[in-house]
Amino acid sequence: MKEEILKGLSQAVVDGDVDKAKQFAQEAIANKIDAYEAIMEGCAKGMNEVSHKYETGECYVPEVLCSAEAMNEAMAILKPYVKVDPPSFQTKSFDEVLALCKDNIAQGMNSPSGFILMPGCEMPPLAPPINVHAMLVASRQMAYK
Repeated sequence: MKEEILKGLSQAVVDGDVDKAKQFAQEAIANKIDAYEAIMEGCAKGMNEVSHKYETGECYVPEVLCSAEAMNEAMAILKPYVKVDPPSFQTKSFDEVLALCKDNIAQGMNSPSGFILMPGCEMPPLAPPINVHAMLVASRQMAYK
């Protein structure tokens, strides 16, 4: 069921089908599929395919725009379910902070106003240096998605 939903979401983005993209995003939430996974394995995977098709001349700007609209509609449904907890720099493990940073990056990737990966106004004073390093690792890993 999970794979079918993620493939459906990805294909809806490729097809530029807003209604199906929204339907599969809602199904992902209803079936307790992690929102970040749905974004990465559904929306982003579909847009990567569209990007490849555009680069090879298999589709043109109008198709890319339709796909982007479908992805944005699905993202609007999925985004509220991505867990974000910036104060965790001080209390969580490296792996937990890494996952949170990746979630923040995934949320910001499609923001029309851009995004900055940072811990808020300031770094908590007792944050372990390894958790600061998690921000750098996340940004480097997500830069190639």
